[in-house]
Amino acid sequence: PRHGEGLRVMLIDDDPLIRRVLSIGVERFGHKLCPFGTGAAALEALRAEPFDVVLLDMVMPDMTGPEVFSRIRQLASPPHVVVLTGYAENEAVRDVRAQGVFAVASKPFQLGEVIDLLERAARTPRTGGTPSPELEHNTTMG
Repeated sequence: PRHGEGLRVMLIDDDPLIRRVLSIGVERFGHKLCPFGTGAAALEALRAEPFDVVLLDMVMPDMTGPEVFSRIRQLASPPHVVVLTGYAENEAVRDVRAQGVFAVASKPFQLGEVIDLLERAARTPRTGGTPSPELEHNTTMG
């Protein structure tokens, strides 16, 4: 995004409260947030239009976070993904870290931490559909 333009952020989380709180908070910082309650609906939207960053919940009813992340990585120009999770050190989180998620934010998170991760992700070049070992931005916020 050019200076002065907000980020296009996708949020994939089945919790309506988190979708509402992050929608209000992210937009207050001048970014556009498009919330989705299911992985399937979000993937359909990602194929249709570009997003700068995806906020991805790890546990949802229709697809797991790792399943959604795997499909995002197959896109021609995948956005950075920041994982939102209440289980920062479980095996699924370790797996997506190894596959190249930009960062992991532990729930409960502070809005400022999420905004910082979004803005850092937007400043970091994307590497196409495969993770780049020299980009070690897998940080846990907590």
